[in-house]
Amino acid sequence: MENTPGLSIRHLCPRCMGETLDKSLYCAACAVVYKQYQSEEGLSIIDFLNSKDTVFDYSQLKSSGEKPVFHYKSKILIPFLKMKGLKVLDAGAREGPLGWLLAKDNYLVGLDICPSQSLGDGDNMLNKGYRELLIADANRIPIAGGELDLVIATDILEHNLQPEQLLKEFRRVLKKGGKVITTVPNMVSYNNRLSIVLGSGVGLELHKILQGKSPVHPIAGMRYPDQDLHVRFFSLKSLEKMFLQEGFTIRKTFGYDPVLSRIPCMDLLLKNWCNLCGLIAEK
Repeated sequence: MENTPGLSIRHLCPRCMGETLDKSLYCAACAVVYKQYQSEEGLSIIDFLNSKDTVFDYSQLKSSGEKPVFHYKSKILIPFLKMKGLKVLDAGAREGPLGWLLAKDNYLVGLDICPSQSLGDGDNMLNKGYRELLIADANRIPIAGGELDLVIATDILEHNLQPEQLLKEFRRVLKKGGKVITTVPNMVSYNNRLSIVLGSGVGLELHKILQGKSPVHPIAGMRYPDQDLHVRFFSLKSLEKMFLQEGFTIRKTFGYDPVLSRIPCMDLLLKNWCNLCGLIAEK
């Protein structure tokens, strides 16, 4: 998978947040050199955590060899597919199920706090055109201010106790006019509304009945301890409000749903009822 040549990004020390790193990734203020690895596929991996407890073996990287597939949420990137020469950050990238669509004509950087999620056995990001993978905390993004044109942040805000801090970081690393595209589980989806009416709140995904599976899906609900992965919950309105409070301009709001999105215009008309809600915001 080819990439647009000539692009790069400036790295920032995530410890002091005040020192732009040189090519050796050395921070003079903190007297630390960050570890860098190179995969056979051309992916540059930088471990900004420098954790002595890291058990991931970067010397054993292995691509799945399979071509990337079109993920069900990929439609949210349609407005950006024809753009070229962008510097793009895929925050909370995991194995890169969405970002690879922008890899051919742009400089694509992934960020994840867990290397095994992005580089582990099976499906991973090694053959998806990413130029860099930053092992780092998204609350302290190791990228200099004003570097990026686009941040992809799908389904990460709900995992953070302080999503406002994430938005501050996204705004810092974006250029003027740069955009964030984000999705979060919708607290007031029709599945959650029905679940609460039934008195459980455990979470439902009714479309799974059509697949011969149980509609009970705790990760989609709000009841603790069944739902122990999400710590913040959003509706489309509360998501908009948070972005506006952090100085963004809302350019588009949308919903995504495994059922409603299959019916023309229904995920637009009923976006407040969809399983996922999302928006595109501009700095």
